Amino acid sequence: MPVGFCCPEQSQCTVQPRSDCTRILGNTDEGNGMRGTAWPRSQLEMPALEKVPEGELGLSSAGAEAQFLQRTAPQVVKHEQVRYAVPMEMRGSFLVLMLRDCYKDLSWLAVIAKTYGDVGLLVTDCLPQTPYFWAIHLTEERHLHMQQLLGALAQAEEQQPYLAKQEVKRGTRCLAQCILGADSRAWNRCWVLDKVEDLAVVFFVDFGCSATIPVSSLRQLDKDYFWAIWPLAQPFMFQEGILPPRCIVQQVLRGKVVGPSPTEPHILQFAVCIGD
Repeated sequence: MPVGFCCPEQSQCTVQPRSDCTRILGNTDEGNGMRGTAWPRSQLEMPALEKVPEGELGLSSAGAEAQFLQRTAPQVVKHEQVRYAVPMEMRGSFLVLMLRDCYKDLSWLAVIAKTYGDVGLLVTDCLPQTPYFWAIHLTEERHLHMQQLLGALAQAEEQQPYLAKQEVKRGTRCLAQCILGADSRAWNRCWVLDKVEDLAVVFFVDFGCSATIPVSSLRQLDKDYFWAIWPLAQPFMFQEGILPPRCIVQQVLRGKVVGPSPTEPHILQFAVCIGD
């Protein structure tokens, strides 16, 4: 059964319970579900101003009262639309570098930008208090890719040797364990952004998140056949600044892609569906 949340415009977004897709990503903690959680919305409004009797204004005539009220009436201020900085991992310039190093092909950016209409999205990463999140567009083809890729990576984890410290540098393609949600982990393809002594900053290409992990935990994964499948997740943003109240990783959202972001066309605007 879908779970409804109250959205800022009194519509509902639909969050589906974890499906078979989420089990592919790793073990899940059923106690951390979002069921029954309302999206916060301030309903506090200023009460209407009480009309002041003419005699208490200290004015000699009704005309003077009207003139005074007109002169002191508060001006209506139009609030500008809130703009959020695009996360580094979602920017086109960042993704171009990643695609060149990992796939030698940039066509993924054009392909994902063509997504439109009704969709189901499995959230893999989100940025709280911003409208941005990463998700896997749930299609039959993508679900098959998830099974093939994550199954192959789970087997590779047992066979692939660890990288020597001197082998780890910016641009290195490798394998590491990614934390998803509270108690869920999955081995995933990653791209090294930087190395600082015994730590490496890596970007998990199929989940859209970055992390700092020990260099000693990175495994080799430079064979091209591991990189034949394009990244599973792609960047999205909620339409009209709707913000999730907390982490929604491993939840399935139902809604509609309504168009590209005005600043980054490969980031798609997602409108949550309206509940019955």
